[in-house]
Amino acid sequence: MKKAFTLVLTALILSTFFLTSCSKDDEKSNEPAPASTGKAKYTVMVYGNAGGQMDKIIENVWRELKPMLTDSTNVRVVFLYKYGGEQNFSGQYAHPGDVVWFELTNETNLDSLQYSEGILQAPGFPLYNPLVFGRFINFTKQYCPAENYILVIYGHGGGFDITTDAPNNIITSKGVLYDELDNHRGMSMYELNDGLASSSTHFGCIFFHNCLLGNIENLTEVQQHTDYLISSEHNLYTNGAHFIKFIETLKDYSDLEEALEQYFIRLKPIADEINSHANQNIDLSCIRSANLSLLNFYLGEVSNCLVELYPTHKEIIDSAADHCYRVSGNNIVYLYDLNTYLASLRHFVDDSLLNKAIDSARTNLEKLFMHRYHYNNIDHSPNQYSISIVLGHHDFLHLAVKGTVIASAYYPSAFNRLTGWANWLNTNTYWPTITACETGISTVPWESFRDKLLNLQ
Repeated sequence: MKKAFTLVLTALILSTFFLTSCSKDDEKSNEPAPASTGKAKYTVMVYGNAGGQMDKIIENVWRELKPMLTDSTNVRVVFLYKYGGEQNFSGQYAHPGDVVWFELTNETNLDSLQYSEGILQAPGFPLYNPLVFGRFINFTKQYCPAENYILVIYGHGGGFDITTDAPNNIITSKGVLYDELDNHRGMSMYELNDGLASSSTHFGCIFFHNCLLGNIENLTEVQQHTDYLISSEHNLYTNGAHFIKFIETLKDYSDLEEALEQYFIRLKPIADEINSHANQNIDLSCIRSANLSLLNFYLGEVSNCLVELYPTHKEIIDSAADHCYRVSGNNIVYLYDLNTYLASLRHFVDDSLLNKAIDSARTNLEKLFMHRYHYNNIDHSPNQYSISIVLGHHDFLHLAVKGTVIASAYYPSAFNRLTGWANWLNTNTYWPTITACETGISTVPWESFRDKLLNLQ
């Protein structure tokens, strides 16, 4: 008998949603089925939107995974996915703007997905809304209970995007994920955190299956909601194989920590082949989220030392910034690799208190990582990557865009509250112009970046 899941999301959402396991031979039902009584090892919740060719990619993921999902006591996978718009639309199982919510099993009839109860024709569906997000999590838990819950954020990411994370999303840009059918409205890291908090769920792992989310500001914001975090500080270059291999590995290992270790071992040859065709550097890492706390303590010490030293050591501190590695050479040019920045400061600045704080921070940064993968395609690249951090200067922090000062996006962050990093950004007056980055040597003068932001008025 078909499992029909009915959820009323109140007036905050556009309509009543149904979560279904779709089968060819089952008749539709508008009556909610009782929640499952047995627990799976893992329930994986996938929440996102992408559009363009990525609609085609996720549909291929469904086809590849479908024959694997035969045992509801092992791994269950639930998708809430919003298709992209008409431009470059590549989907075949739904229409532009459709939202599908279903559990994928070996019995799922993908061809009839667009006719099931688990679909909503609602281009304006608010993916960014924390209540929508939180209720998706809770409803999935009710009907697919498990020993371990894993969350996958699937789509486009922008790291800590100051233009999205500002109040009211002052610029429609990429945050944790963005929606091309809602004026590219970004889900900010604050909205992500609020949604997680509203669900009262602690995840075994949160996997950011999108670009640039391996960023300490973003990771710190959600660390209390999960044991492990998987993310990339660069753009994530994938054809869906990363996620398929993830589910395959979970099926084989009931212990999550062991599964994560084996995942990175199994992923490497596949990712190497994919990334050999990219013209950029690539990484993926798994961190133990609890270890962020001690790292952030010592980064607070680093920040305090930099603020105190800058008036008398400006030239050498500025030189250190010139010699670190920027993770994005395109639009988001204020994200720098944390380890290379700390190492560069250690090399250029001779101060015992700062060096002690840097050494402690780097030691705890190394302890943060359980597993790491990287692939270098570009010269002048580090031998190993870490996570990114915002490195801007005073004028950057206080630039007013659409009447809102960018600092209002950064000051409320959990990372800033723990470290006072905004004090250092506010003190710094230097903007690195020429630095190594994921695509080679990049030149981004401050005036050019500033004008680009102001043109978004």
